[in-house]
Amino acid sequence: MGGYFVWHGELSIGALTAFSMYLGQWIWPMFAGWVLALIERGRAAWGRLQPVLMRH
Repeated sequence: MGGYFVWHGELSIGALTAFSMYLGQWIWPMFAGWVLALIERGRAAWGRLQPVLMRH
C-alpha cells in the first residue's frame, strides 16, 4: 500500500521509510519475546528427552 501511495504522490519516500522504521521498532520486542520463549520451550523439552535417550 505504501508503494501505491508514493507512486500516486500521496506519500513521500521519507514518510514511508519513517513509518517502516517505526513499525519495525514497535514489532521487534514482540518478535524477540516470541523467539526467546520458543528457545526456552525447546531447552525444557530437551531436558525431558535427554534421560529417555540416555537409557537406550
